[in-house]
Amino acid sequence: MERTIRILRNAQVYSLCVFCCIHLISCRVINQPDCTASLEKAYLALYQRFDSLQLEQAEPLLPHQRALLLDLRKEEEHIFQLAKNCDFSDRQAYNRWHRSRLKFPSPIAQRLQRP
Repeated sequence: MERTIRILRNAQVYSLCVFCCIHLISCRVINQPDCTASLEKAYLALYQRFDSLQLEQAEPLLPHQRALLLDLRKEEEHIFQLAKNCDFSDRQAYNRWHRSRLKFPSPIAQRLQRP
């Protein structure tokens, strides 16, 4: 009887551990219908602010311009992290994010790399 209780407790602990592991692995933004729309909205707002800076491509960045760009870059990296965790239900949106925006350096990152 005691052995049976121990086996059942071990099985319960094992089941709980498996459930926790599965839950931790699946902690993503899954099947959230506004995931794509909210990412697009945040991305477009970010690039409207980037475009409003009106930085000349040939001129070196001034210290305050570099600071503004670094802030935009941090926000962009946050959006990219959200996109990596988003479960895109639309194949076109998935391709737009994973095969272009996340794959290649962004205009903000490119501008920061220039002298």
